[in-house]
Amino acid sequence: MKKKNLYYLTVFKRVNLIKAFILSFFLAIASWPRLILEVFFRRRMGERYFSLATCITLFVLMFFGSNFPHYSYYGWSFPDPTEILTRNPSLSLFALAFLAMSIMRYKEVKREPGVFDFAKFSMYSGDILPFFYDIKINGVEPTRKTIATIYEPLVSLMIGILLTLFHSPVGIVLIVCSIIYSLSYFGAHYQGDQFLMDKIDEMLCNEDLTETLVEGTRPEDKRGVEFFGTAPANKQFRRVLADSMVEAEEASDVY
Repeated sequence: MKKKNLYYLTVFKRVNLIKAFILSFFLAIASWPRLILEVFFRRRMGERYFSLATCITLFVLMFFGSNFPHYSYYGWSFPDPTEILTRNPSLSLFALAFLAMSIMRYKEVKREPGVFDFAKFSMYSGDILPFFYDIKINGVEPTRKTIATIYEPLVSLMIGILLTLFHSPVGIVLIVCSIIYSLSYFGAHYQGDQFLMDKIDEMLCNEDLTETLVEGTRPEDKRGVEFFGTAPANKQFRRVLADSMVEAEEASDVY
């Protein structure tokens, strides 16, 4: 039987609407830039996390770039197919490499155990390349958070800066993707931390609110759980009130 603390959800549950909106928006637009790098950095991604259709769309956008047919005052203008590779050779080659890696990742996903057999988390972001775990500072192995937010985007950023010095458009693509990659993973870990703290705080509130409200215990003497409001003078009423603040929830079985 689970318990839901209605007092905690009403009084303590704070939401920074501006921050939540910016974070949600940023995570929503980060999918494509992250995917451009993840096909190179990650292996064996989840079935719903990796999308070959999205990869093909990104390939078309990068490979053809400004060579798409467009309409102007003089009518429709169609690119010369022989100029596509020569106009932006570095971007075209990068797009082809991206497509090749995407097909390789797609084959990995198809070989993975079936999601419907509970064998693989479908939203798994993929295995990190082993050499990233060998980058140890003071002998400490990095966590997935450190690798995703710092190491992986840093490698891409350095390559992007180097290519930019040679006036390659791929450099700009890598720099932008690196920044979005890092910030999006910081955002995902921030959301995870907030979720865990909410659960921990609700558990503390479930355990200590009764004593704080009914017995009048100071929050300084316990774990900081405080009752805001005017409590009834009658102790029995306070106990009934404390019990009503916690709503029982039936735990759902997983089949």
